[in-house]
Amino acid sequence: MAEHVYQVSELIRQINVDLFRYNDIAVEGEVTNYTRSSAGHHYFSIKDPRASMRVVMFSTAARFLRFRIENGLKLVVRGRLAIYEQKGEFQLNAVAAEPAGLGALQLAFEQLKRRLAEEGLFDAARKKPIPMLPARIAVVTSPNGAAIRDILNVIARRFEGLHLQIYPVRVQGTYAAREIAAAVRHLSRWQLHDVVLICRGGGSLEDLWPFNEEVVARAVAACRSPASATRPTSRSPTSSPTSARRRRRPRRRL
Repeated sequence: MAEHVYQVSELIRQINVDLFRYNDIAVEGEVTNYTRSSAGHHYFSIKDPRASMRVVMFSTAARFLRFRIENGLKLVVRGRLAIYEQKGEFQLNAVAAEPAGLGALQLAFEQLKRRLAEEGLFDAARKKPIPMLPARIAVVTSPNGAAIRDILNVIARRFEGLHLQIYPVRVQGTYAAREIAAAVRHLSRWQLHDVVLICRGGGSLEDLWPFNEEVVARAVAACRSPASATRPTSRSPTSSPTSARRRRRPRRRL
């Protein structure tokens, strides 16, 4: 029987068919040689002490990332094995990636804090002092949430006569961060209030994520009035609270 001689493209296509058994696998490794194309595609390698492999994540999958891929980051990458026909290179076509040992949202939070800190947004000199007894307060929050009920209850009991304006926004979901940031920018232009509060009740990290979006942190930092993001019913941190106001000495909780 005559030996079958493969054409290059034919052999690679056959190998890709054989690799189909690895069409949904997860691989863990450290990121090296990371680059991002102008089209939004991510190219990098993942390695362990003995081997490395190329990874490509196209923009259609990369747009769902909640954190930034960086060299040295340890990832669990999910995708399918394939050979890139034009170069004959073995690679993992990634459809998702998660930080190994750390949640994607937590990593995104830490990365954003680091970038904003490097820009000086959290410098003490930028923070505006909060008046001891503000007369006019703007509250950016959901008009139906637990946070505004807590605030109204405290004000009714302890600060009769204080002027309060509620700026209604969504505090959860896809458009919440943009609404919150727009509200803060409007209040900053008006300059009618002694303090701007951006708040909501408790929830999971996913629920609270709009408070950690960069657009909100930058709006708070640029606000002309002292602004603070807070949650009356919880103490978990966000990236926004420290960007635009100076903390006072601790006082008794309201």
